[in-house]
Amino acid sequence: STPNPLHPIWVREDQQVLGYLLNNLSKEVLVQVTAVTTSPVLWAALAGMFSLQSLGRVKNIRTALINA
Repeated sequence: STPNPLHPIWVREDQQVLGYLLNNLSKEVLVQVTAVTTSPVLWAALAGMFSLQSLGRVKNIRTALINA
């Protein structure tokens, strides 16, 4: 197989995006994603972290509405 000549460019740009994202996270969130090495993995980790919080909020709101 022939290596993709664009791969080094993708890696460089991915690392730039990853650096930007990591520099803009709060310390609390950053601690949880320190082992992440690519931006797609970071996006997936963040989505997983915050979607769980959103589901919890939805359940709390539904419970509050039912009990109101």
